[in-house]
Amino acid sequence: MKYWKVVVTAMISTVLLTGCFGATAEEELFTAFEDAAKKETDLQKAAENLSSLEKQDEELYSKILADAKKSSDSVQGMLDEALKGVDEREKLIEEEKKILAEAHKASEKVKNMTTSLEKKEVREQAKEVHNTYNKRYETFSTLVAAYKEALVLEKELYTMLKGDNVQLKAVSDKVTALNEKYRAVNEANTSFNELTKKFNDGKATLYKAMDLKIKE
Repeated sequence: MKYWKVVVTAMISTVLLTGCFGATAEEELFTAFEDAAKKETDLQKAAENLSSLEKQDEELYSKILADAKKSSDSVQGMLDEALKGVDEREKLIEEEKKILAEAHKASEKVKNMTTSLEKKEVREQAKEVHNTYNKRYETFSTLVAAYKEALVLEKELYTMLKGDNVQLKAVSDKVTALNEKYRAVNEANTSFNELTKKFNDGKATLYKAMDLKIKE
């Protein structure tokens, strides 16, 4: 009855321009992309904290199952701790959601900047990179929605286990539903990480096409 966990691991890369520069269309576009990327700097810490809590919860979950037929007081205490952990993870996923929303809002100004680029090829590349960023954000929104639904199921599971006359069939059905939801979360997480890589690679290619001198 082990259930799935998820960790957002892929982060947007940030770079710097070298030397002095003016307000060319290419440099303004660079600044817009990098401003959005910088707003994601706190995402790594939030993701690491979430991962740590998930590992703790996984260990606690195993202990609950192992001690289910032993001391009732011991199990009740662990279930209370598990419910508290769910609340903490909900706060962290909301924090990640807020970070990504602010970064996405900052990236919106890129849309109007692409038309100012002189070369058609560069304009098309810039639009593609921006589209990838938007798809990445949409995927993360899907991930968050599924994750929060999974947390609701976890709360229901732990609350069920705290009750009297726990029915094994009901617990098994709840864990099955939880597994299915975490599969959806992990699928969205995989897509998010793939889109992050695509964005980073596309952004690097775009900067080269714009002949920008950058320092990673």
